[in-house]
Amino acid sequence: MITLDHAFKALEVLTQDEFNRRFPGKNTLGEVVLGMGPLVEALNQERGLSWRKIAEIADLSVAGLDRWRNNGYGRKKHCQKLIDYCAQHVAGSSPQQPPAIPVGASVADSLRSCSPAQLESVIQQALQAQLGFPHSLVCTLMKMEAGAEGHRLEILVR
Repeated sequence: MITLDHAFKALEVLTQDEFNRRFPGKNTLGEVVLGMGPLVEALNQERGLSWRKIAEIADLSVAGLDRWRNNGYGRKKHCQKLIDYCAQHVAGSSPQQPPAIPVGASVADSLRSCSPAQLESVIQQALQAQLGFPHSLVCTLMKMEAGAEGHRLEILVR
């Protein structure tokens, strides 16, 4: 069984010319991502996501997902959502050092010291661990703004 971390790191993006040279019998338009088949399989086996749920995350049909599984590749513009989803989970599973926040820092300074990916990861982990949300939960920071009455974070939870 291939792990999600390994499958994600093994992804390879090829230009249209590189793909046509390496695979002379096949033609494609635009950039191609090799390794999508193992990535999809790892999501199914390691994360327990159904084919339908993976297709929903990738914003394509289950038939399109089957093509990725059978061919092992997909067009980059169609694969990007699933790649972004996996990047969050791979990054979220690796140990991260908390940001160094000075003692007495304001909320605004504290938020500025964190990257959006760190905030997303922390919120996602808290929802999963503390509130029992499923591990398929994905948090995406949509908007972050400071105001006179406080700070506003808009988060999309899927």
